[in-house]
Amino acid sequence: VVLCSQGLTRRHYWEVEVSGSLSIGVIQEEARKKDTMSDFTMGHNKDSWCLVCSDDGFHVLHHDDRVNVSSLGRRTSRLGVYLDRPAGSLSFYRVSSDSLIHLHTYTVAFNHPLYPAVELKARSC
Repeated sequence: VVLCSQGLTRRHYWEVEVSGSLSIGVIQEEARKKDTMSDFTMGHNKDSWCLVCSDDGFHVLHHDDRVNVSSLGRRTSRLGVYLDRPAGSLSFYRVSSDSLIHLHTYTVAFNHPLYPAVELKARSC
């Protein structure tokens, strides 16, 4: 897992170029403080939310709760994340040349700073 060094507390948007299977999302400060980051897997705990791009397509994952989010195909070159921490929303998008395609939004009362994170996988998307 690759983490941003700065925690986010306001509104932020970022994109990731996709060139393989990966998870993109956020990790709460509490998880970042734990000594188990070497064993950490995004989306399989209460402290992280992510969009997974894999051979199976797209799904979101939080606390082991998986939701398939797209039947639009698996190939994309960019994924977008919009965090509105004051409003308590985290949204994921497929980014095309002329539009954002909404995939999923979580509504959560975030109580701690959130850290953007990317987790690389072995298979391509």
